[in-house]
Amino acid sequence: MTVYYQLENMLVSGFKSKDEYKLYIELKKNYEAETQDYSFSIREITNQLEVIIENRDNVFPYLDDVLVLEYTTLIEKLKEYDGKLAEKYMRRLDIG
Repeated sequence: MTVYYQLENMLVSGFKSKDEYKLYIELKKNYEAETQDYSFSIREITNQLEVIIENRDNVFPYLDDVLVLEYTTLIEKLKEYDGKLAEKYMRRLDIG
């Protein structure tokens, strides 16, 4: 099994322990260094952004200061990988 599919399976299955998560992070780090494919990091960040957007306890885009900071911090991380996608998420918050 290629590393890509191993990472995909790990991400889809979820992590049952800290050790499994550590292994995923290490594999992902090595994979990204070798391939320059950052799709897993991008997916992790966008999934976190979507959780903030879709959480019914949040009234998106009218978030409290803590969530705005968390959201914008995630967007800054996303900019490192995909500036256009980061802009899209910033516009959704209507502060971009």
